[in-house]
Amino acid sequence: MGGMLNLVFIYQADEPEAVKSRAILTHLEALQAKAERSPLVTKTYSVVDLLKDINQSFHGDDPAYHRLPESDELIAQYLLLYELSGGGELEDYVSGDYQRTTLELRVQMVDSALVSQLIEELSDYLQANPAPQAQVQITGIGMLWLKMSEYIAQSQIQGYGLAFLFIAIVLCLAFRSVKVGLVAMIPNLFPIVLILGALGAVGMHLDYFRLLLATVAIGIAVDDTVHMTSRMRKEFIRCGNYEESVRIGLMNVGRPVIVTSIILSLSFLVYLASDMEILASFGILLSLTIVMALLADLLLLPALVLVLHPFGQERTATPPKHG
Repeated sequence: MGGMLNLVFIYQADEPEAVKSRAILTHLEALQAKAERSPLVTKTYSVVDLLKDINQSFHGDDPAYHRLPESDELIAQYLLLYELSGGGELEDYVSGDYQRTTLELRVQMVDSALVSQLIEELSDYLQANPAPQAQVQITGIGMLWLKMSEYIAQSQIQGYGLAFLFIAIVLCLAFRSVKVGLVAMIPNLFPIVLILGALGAVGMHLDYFRLLLATVAIGIAVDDTVHMTSRMRKEFIRCGNYEESVRIGLMNVGRPVIVTSIILSLSFLVYLASDMEILASFGILLSLTIVMALLADLLLLPALVLVLHPFGQERTATPPKHG
């Protein structure tokens, strides 16, 4: 979902009628010009635009006079004349006592990091060039959206961190071994890290739908990993050989894990029929995540078991023969 954001710079003067000062308006004009040089800003609005249009109109529509009036007195006369003529747009830019005025920026809805960088650049400019006889504050839907995006990102990081920690603790308790629990967590994290990393690599934005990828994937991956690890551990206790326990585990548990993963993956691909791009992309990404989780359980988990020996020391050098 694309769209536009607005950023509003509020000039709060020290006293009424101060907005009619050319010094404040010149500062606002400079800030507006700097903002317009950003590729993210599509349009700007301020009382400066109105005064430029009036000044040009009073000079025979000469483009050379599309600029601020030369004196505070002329600015005040133009504004008074505009009010008397019934101009209603003035109240969109200034307060009734001319102590407050605004500069509105229309900004593209892009990565929050880019919007944050734009705000930082304009804030640095204001700090280096303070407005005369006025304080400038930044507000608007854009600021609200930016703060909300930062809050969601931080809460997701904290939430996923706690979820992974609790799942690891539960796995350690379930298998009665810290080593087994931590080894079992690796295949659970692998598909999530891989898919989210791929999203970042190709520049795909995280939205409120795609943020659910990790939540759904971790539940599916943990279920398969627990089944695989439990069977391998059970077979190792029986035979005491890692290669044999991995082989039997894959033969017995691998098949139902593959079938359930295929069913789940195909089920989420139903979202491809949606006219909403966000739903279609969510279905594809979640299906890919399920496939990656399956590959992690079939390839990565057995490799970890064979290399790390989480179940203890082997009792036999070669797997027992079955008659």
